[in-house]
Amino acid sequence: MSTKAQSQPRLAFVDTLRGLAVVCMIPLHTSHGWMRVELRTGNLWNAVQFFGGLAAPIFLSVAGVSLGLRWAADERAGRRPRLEAELGRGLQLVVLGYALRLQMWVLDGSGFAQRPSYPAEALLLAGYALAYGAVGQLGRNRRRALWGSLLAAALVAAGFLQVAIHAPIRSQGLARVDVLQCIGLSLCVVVGVGALLRERFARAHVYVLCGILVAWLTVWTRSWVPGPLPQALAAYLGQWTPPPGRPIIGLFPLFPWTAYTFVGTALGLSWARAASQGQAELRVVSWTALGALLSLLTSESMPHVFRSLATEPWLTQPARVAYRVGLLLVFSGIALALSRARSPLRAALDVFGRASLWVYWVHLEFAFGAASRHVTKALAPGDWARGTALLVLAMLGLAYARVHIAELRARWPRSSPTYTR
Repeated sequence: MSTKAQSQPRLAFVDTLRGLAVVCMIPLHTSHGWMRVELRTGNLWNAVQFFGGLAAPIFLSVAGVSLGLRWAADERAGRRPRLEAELGRGLQLVVLGYALRLQMWVLDGSGFAQRPSYPAEALLLAGYALAYGAVGQLGRNRRRALWGSLLAAALVAAGFLQVAIHAPIRSQGLARVDVLQCIGLSLCVVVGVGALLRERFARAHVYVLCGILVAWLTVWTRSWVPGPLPQALAAYLGQWTPPPGRPIIGLFPLFPWTAYTFVGTALGLSWARAASQGQAELRVVSWTALGALLSLLTSESMPHVFRSLATEPWLTQPARVAYRVGLLLVFSGIALALSRARSPLRAALDVFGRASLWVYWVHLEFAFGAASRHVTKALAPGDWARGTALLVLAMLGLAYARVHIAELRARWPRSSPTYTR
């Protein structure tokens, strides 16, 4: 989720924006993991759901922003973007998403105590590790990436075969499409569009149009999935209501979520060009005002929008995407304002933004995993709020450690000095 693309001072607010998403995300997850079911009502609950629901759109959009910033730099330098390397970055996030599902089975689902499942766990772990390294070779060594990916696919297939034999109840959970897979594959989709555009890869308006198209197509994809496709594949295309007692396998399908990555790519290109002209802040403020208007015009709490969606339900997904894009632009303005202030809050948000992937990965163990077993669906709102505050502080400490370790590694000499007589 994090990137080093925001090296320009005037675009430092992008890390702040991602940090805001982290702060919105943690209370959302702990509220679903810790709070008693019968107490999930009232203004506090509604506020947490509202702001927490913006975390995923922001993460997807900022992933696109980072891509747009890199492509804008390529455009200024007069070179073609490294599409294969960008594709590899996206695929690595997809692999990490599946690796996280494996971790949840092994640690939280007591897979470590199920000896018949050890072969499946070992095969999947080896397959994911090999796949992560192989796709990372895209853009550097195609042959190594191809053969490594083929071997990884064979290991993963063998692992899922073992799961089907020894732990079939885990198959759907391991194949669930969550936010990491969605971010990664949506980046791959955007890269594919950039490849089709060739030397016109930096046309921001094309990515906006693609985002609109994805939002419009969502009603169609949801009308037929899973259809004839395997559920693990159909989950990337749309979400459907599972049978009673079965989990939702497509938590974050590409439709409509890729729309945010497309829009983010256009924003990254736009902001980078404005920054090169010394007008980044003016551009962000202008888009913030437009976002406020857009979210107001598409909010389902407005009577005219509610009536329109009631009579034309096929407009629901496009309207919701437009509403969240509007709020994303508003949050961008808030992030810009915060990034201009020298304060502990700004510093904390920046660190959260730079270490967002680590925070996301670790905090899930405390929100839903083995570390939360004693508080799962057992806390009153007051206890939940105190526990969430402690978790946020703990994750902030983790983020600071991760960022400082990365900085130390960057300063460390890459090779030992040679001494001559």
